[in-house]
Amino acid sequence: MSSNRRRFLQQAAATGVGVAGLSALGASSRTLMQLARAAGEADHHFVFAYFQGGWDLLLGLDPRDPEIFTDEDDIIQNNRIQLGYSTLGRSEIVRTTIGGEDAILGPYIGSLAEHADKLAIVRGMSMETLTHEVGRRRFLTGKPPAGLLARGSSNATWLAAELGGTNHIPNLAVRVESYNVDQASYASALTVQSSDDLVQILRAQDPRLEAAQADLLDDFLASEARCGRVRHSPALRAARESWERMQGMLGQDLSKLFDYTTALATLYPGTTPEDMARRDAMAALRTHFFDTDAPPSSLDRTSSMTQAAITATALTRGISRVVSFEAARNLDTHFTDWRTDHGNRQMQGWDAIARLIGYLEATPYTSGEGTWLDHTTILCFSEFMRTPLINERGGRDHWLTNSCLLAGGGIVPGVLGASSDLGMAPTPMDLATGMRDDTRGEVVLPEHVLRTLMVQAGIEDDVADLRVQPIQRLLG
Repeated sequence: MSSNRRRFLQQAAATGVGVAGLSALGASSRTLMQLARAAGEADHHFVFAYFQGGWDLLLGLDPRDPEIFTDEDDIIQNNRIQLGYSTLGRSEIVRTTIGGEDAILGPYIGSLAEHADKLAIVRGMSMETLTHEVGRRRFLTGKPPAGLLARGSSNATWLAAELGGTNHIPNLAVRVESYNVDQASYASALTVQSSDDLVQILRAQDPRLEAAQADLLDDFLASEARCGRVRHSPALRAARESWERMQGMLGQDLSKLFDYTTALATLYPGTTPEDMARRDAMAALRTHFFDTDAPPSSLDRTSSMTQAAITATALTRGISRVVSFEAARNLDTHFTDWRTDHGNRQMQGWDAIARLIGYLEATPYTSGEGTWLDHTTILCFSEFMRTPLINERGGRDHWLTNSCLLAGGGIVPGVLGASSDLGMAPTPMDLATGMRDDTRGEVVLPEHVLRTLMVQAGIEDDVADLRVQPIQRLLG
């Protein structure tokens, strides 16, 4: 969304023309919706949290009651579900309430259980694949890849294109793939691997031009931008826009916001109210996400918690409209590492999500209306689940069933759909009620979830060509 269009709608509203007047002038419905969102009528942000490697749903989002699904041979053979909880360091499922109904969560759900009242879990999905690249890219784009190649732009790119034209980095991806096939260049993700990457990218590098030289260069580039060759070249216009965006970021010294290891007094040494406010904000963020007693040099710049802190910073400081990050990694546990490592790795991700939810909920929104959690939708996903049976090597393999979790942004809490009690197969769901419906329901695919996010952002038309309906139960 260009800033020109944003200013146009704001000026139209100020002069009394408004959306109705624009409609009378013949503006298309999609243009009207885009302009309305640009003026802030759909002030929404999105987070995509990726659990890399294929998570074990029995340990998190889709467990079974061990009092019913025991590890006795006949029970396992009849149900084709083997919990294996007794072999793990944590074996107690979490009994809680989600959406006003009794629910259970797996033993490695971690501190996310404290936010159960805010969660929506979609169970019994199908990924239609057992391949990591295919499952991951389908959940990113909402389309089955061509072989292993992604088809279409990422959902994060679509949302950034529709909503984030005035943000410094509309689409930020931390350790997550992103694709832009057909959207504006500003919506392409800035892809980084760590907080250090962001600090380096956003910090002006030496050697720097003297002020007079910089002014001359700016004047030259501005004059070039006005010539017909640039104005009529999409590539040159995109390059100019990218340059202007980067200059704006460097001018505000945004790198300090992601520097979680330098002493606060060094980052903001001044005594002005602005510097004091920045120090207080950074101190609060560090206290929330990190062990402040640990030496800064020990901070893992790529950890789940650091990525959650990056996400919170990018959103609440107005830098990004959409952020994707890797909440957990190395979950592809085919061997005994399933027993020793998988649960703890998954729980680190859930703890990071819980900390992010808590921070957004405690931070008043910029406009003063509600909190940042009220204006931010979080989607947690993985490429598929692991098999409900433990293999002969002591681990779990790939299984095409899946679940996902959503929270915040007006998403209606509850447990939707279900995997079957025979081998945890996908089952059809009524998109309106969220109930399992084997007669008239649909098997939920990633594109159903992504279409739901588009509608939540105010994008009613199927502009991304996902060819499915949204899950209305999530929207209320």
